[in-house]
Amino acid sequence: MLKNLLNILACVSACAFAFGFMACSDDNTAGVTEDGNPIAYGESSSSVYGESSSSVVSSSSAIESSSAVQSSSSVEAVPKFDLWNGKTDNKINTYNENTGYWFSFSDDYYSRITWPVEMGNEYTADFLDPVFEYCEGVCGTVELHGSETMPWAGIGFTLAEEGSTVDISAWGGICVTYASEYPVSVYLNVDVGGIDTISNVSPFMAYPMITLPKTVTNAPTLKNMLGSDVAITRCAKWSDFKTSSWAEYNKAKLSKIYSGEEAAKEVKAINFVFMGNSDGSGEFNILGISTYDENLPQWNRDGGTNERDLGLVTTNDDSLTCLWKGLDGSGIVNTGYNDRDEFVGMLYDFDVSPEGAYSKIEFPAYREMEYEPYMYEPIIVECKGFCGTMEFTLENADYAASGVGFNIAEDTLTSCEGNTCYGEAKFADIKDWGGICITYYSEKDAYLNVVVKNVPYENSPKASLPASGALVEKCFTWNDLAPNDPNMGSAVSTVQFIVKSSEDGDRNQFNIAGIGKYSANGACSIPKTSYTPISSSSRTPRSSSSSKVYKDECSFKNLSPVWYGPDGYLGVKTGYSTATSEGGHWYAFKDNDEVNMTYPVLANSELGQDSLQPVLNYCQGLCVTHKGAGNAGFGFNIADKDGNGKLQAKSLKYWGGMCVVYASEYDLHIAINDAEQNDFANVSKLPGVTLPQTDGYAKIECKSWNEFVDSETRAPIDPSKISSILFYDYAKNNASSSFNILGIAPYQELDGTSYLKCQEPAYLK
Repeated sequence: MLKNLLNILACVSACAFAFGFMACSDDNTAGVTEDGNPIAYGESSSSVYGESSSSVVSSSSAIESSSAVQSSSSVEAVPKFDLWNGKTDNKINTYNENTGYWFSFSDDYYSRITWPVEMGNEYTADFLDPVFEYCEGVCGTVELHGSETMPWAGIGFTLAEEGSTVDISAWGGICVTYASEYPVSVYLNVDVGGIDTISNVSPFMAYPMITLPKTVTNAPTLKNMLGSDVAITRCAKWSDFKTSSWAEYNKAKLSKIYSGEEAAKEVKAINFVFMGNSDGSGEFNILGISTYDENLPQWNRDGGTNERDLGLVTTNDDSLTCLWKGLDGSGIVNTGYNDRDEFVGMLYDFDVSPEGAYSKIEFPAYREMEYEPYMYEPIIVECKGFCGTMEFTLENADYAASGVGFNIAEDTLTSCEGNTCYGEAKFADIKDWGGICITYYSEKDAYLNVVVKNVPYENSPKASLPASGALVEKCFTWNDLAPNDPNMGSAVSTVQFIVKSSEDGDRNQFNIAGIGKYSANGACSIPKTSYTPISSSSRTPRSSSSSKVYKDECSFKNLSPVWYGPDGYLGVKTGYSTATSEGGHWYAFKDNDEVNMTYPVLANSELGQDSLQPVLNYCQGLCVTHKGAGNAGFGFNIADKDGNGKLQAKSLKYWGGMCVVYASEYDLHIAINDAEQNDFANVSKLPGVTLPQTDGYAKIECKSWNEFVDSETRAPIDPSKISSILFYDYAKNNASSSFNILGIAPYQELDGTSYLKCQEPAYLK
């Protein structure tokens, strides 16, 4: 029986296999002959996992158009598991005792797969046997560490012996039964030469691939709105596997670019890769692998999954009115002028904040690295639209604003900064559109802004887009936008979706799913699902009383922590640090040599800045017992030191303060340093706050920056100038003192209780 994906134990032995691992013998020897030809299969006698699709119904009360949605029908077929059944098989049925074994791999930035049970020797063939037994599949936790590129980790299985390939074309394709909190990119590992053999960034980017959708919902993407939170099966033909735009762009550096059908004839392995756009973690379980079956739910190139299964099939023909919809996977709006410039109609994000404020958008997938017409396609594919979370920062302005837009005609390129280029959009005649329709979701009120000729930008025609709890479509005629302009639409350069906020640290989730010409019945036939997301306000640093956290449960992650001990990482997300940098990295300190610091497990000095990792793994946080008159504890610098070895003071104003989960036998102190060096001998003289001792259970305390004060002057600190943060306590009268720091999050107000009903911290056991 499928174990609940979210109940996977947090145990932790993460090891990686090399791609060319040579395994020992195994009795499962069906699937591929030694010369690469498949043998005949029968229905597996093992129990299998079926599924049924639930229908999705449009919420007519939430929309102004009347797009109908057909209910999907139940799928009666079940997967064969003729290649691998996680309940019974320890290797893929390749008919070769030296192949068919699973391996794991990851980037060079400390991303990894951790397993739910204690593991054996990583260099033996039965290394993953405990995982198969526990998961009835291959399951684990993907732990991603952000870097300058998209972090990733993955698993795979070998099909050919080292230095050779096999032909699996007669499989017809592949069916995967799985559950995952991340999308799963499936690659056919082939010999393309060039980049893939030397790249430590994305060595699989030149392989033909498909992407299977995540099955656990949490973000306001259309795919997640319609997705399932249970194990699903998706099938793809070899012809569905395509090479990326990146590979096409770099084809001169590769020995060959394979189609899916070609790759299936010369394949070495199949890789399953989990990617993210920042630090994070998520569970997965792959339960079975089957040869292609047209009767099972199909992967769809445009949507990453079968549209009918998700209720995406509509009866409306919108080809005359819909100019763009995210379901198609493209980031280009069909403006009618697309033949003039490859960038025409490209959706892009921008910051339209006044001086003294800024905004940015946190996307659920990485943009392509170069400024190209398809740079936003990974976002479109993930969102089934253009989606993300807008973040607003106010310093010396009344508001900040974030937007998404597209240009009607070509640009006149003026300059480039990094990956972003700037140009002056030309005006074009789109009066025959009659107006514009937009299908969107937004937690906050937004507005449509249309840039027209001879009108100052601040006076551009606008239309209100109210906050919505689901995808809605709003349509406006040119007369609605500019009642006194009979020529409205005849000279338009840009159409924009904009959200403003007057609150520092505010956030807004949004998704733009369709854009079209004006139609009284709606322009784009997109399922409008009933969806109430987890509000951004419940995970956002802000100082208003509207932000609450749950009580009577261990729910610290609702605060969107910048560091959480059980995740197993020593780096705090300060906004000025990366996975490999010194900034944000925890270290231990004491104010004199008479203080003795004792950990429940040995710290490992050979790990350098990661010497506290064994302590973190054991304590699920940072714990210590110290004895001797003096102060001792843990701290981190906000950013890397400068070229002269001095600490850099950075702004953490956007945190609003701190929420800390901790347990302590005595009062726990937090000191704020703004100097160029850490003066541990005088840590008690630094401004800060004191957190009260706890009764043995983890406790959460939240303090705004106004509560961090100088002990003598009582003046509050300046949160725009912080170079390090130090947590410490004092062992009174030479007695021993113990504490454990478990998590840190930006400030939010609590809802009346500060206790978390968690297990006792490790140091008290």
